[in-house]
Amino acid sequence: MFERGEYLMQWYAVQVTTAHEKKVKKYLEKQRASGLNIGEIAIPEKDGAPIIPGYVFVQADTWPEFYLIGCNSRCRVIGKVLDAEMNRLLSINNNGSKPGPVFKKGDEVIICSGPLEGVEGIIVRAGARRSKVSFFNGEVIINADNDQLVPAEKGLQQAGSCNA
Repeated sequence: MFERGEYLMQWYAVQVTTAHEKKVKKYLEKQRASGLNIGEIAIPEKDGAPIIPGYVFVQADTWPEFYLIGCNSRCRVIGKVLDAEMNRLLSINNNGSKPGPVFKKGDEVIICSGPLEGVEGIIVRAGARRSKVSFFNGEVIINADNDQLVPAEKGLQQAGSCNA
């Protein structure tokens, strides 16, 4: 754990309005500069985009709810985060992996990891990092990270390997 002054710092997850992560971070940095006991403020990113949109992670000596009073964004402290988990999140930042595949509406895909591994579906709505996939004749729609999907033409033999 990080120590600042005589207090032991703990990581906290703060849920914020999506796309306001940097605004909240800047606000907390001003609070820290004015003397509040705030340690590091982190927005884990990969390729310049937040890994967990809508969350900022703050090191503080106490529950940081009152540090957020006056912030012009919706903020809610969710709870403590273990140091090991924060280290894992922060190490993801630009670890050299290639970006996931890009899909468009109507593409046939196979889910290659998770509980639905091997299920074939069709992209209903494509996104840069996440897509909505329809399966069971359109009766079920799920959100899936693009790195959990492979194009159906690559076949089921690669469904267990998302890096293909």
